[in-house]
Amino acid sequence: RALGAELASIGLVLLDSPVTRPEAVGGNTRRITFMVAGDDEDAIEQVMPLLEAMAERVFRAGRLGGGHALKTLNNYVSAAGLAAALDAMIAAEKFGVDVETMLEVFNVGTARNFSTANTLVQEAMSRRYEARFQLALMVKDLRIARTLFERIGFAAPLSRLVAEQFGAALESIGDERADLSRSVEDWERRGEVRLPGPREQASSS
Repeated sequence: RALGAELASIGLVLLDSPVTRPEAVGGNTRRITFMVAGDDEDAIEQVMPLLEAMAERVFRAGRLGGGHALKTLNNYVSAAGLAAALDAMIAAEKFGVDVETMLEVFNVGTARNFSTANTLVQEAMSRRYEARFQLALMVKDLRIARTLFERIGFAAPLSRLVAEQFGAALESIGDERADLSRSVEDWERRGEVRLPGPREQASSS
């Protein structure tokens, strides 16, 4: 918003329009969603045809900065779901519950989220690690989310805990380029277990 005000003083209009998508990987690159925000309605109307040509969906996110705020909150909720699912996977493995079966149950019940449906079985348990979103970027986004909560004066302790968990995972893995799905390795380290992959579970049943 500060940059938008500075640019407005010299006659330029700034819009923000970050993206999200419904799957971790895939060949259909048009399956993205834009969150466009700005203070100039005419400028938004001018760019809408371009955004609509590139994306599956386009949402209006309000005032300038609203798109980035929405993107940050989207990633916070996604990371919180991943952290909860990883906790559950470690607990299931230590208790003797088949982890893949647990995820199948989650995905037909109320626990279903992006990570249970995409990231965990396809990328983490398979050790493929190709979700194509770096763990370091998620840690950055979680820190931005914490800053957002602080600036609006709302106590959100879960945001701090989730940021700390993934920050610790990044430090433990020690690779700034590590895929987000590799965070499973730190959960395994803390839980002192190794989760079996889908093929291993299938062969042991």
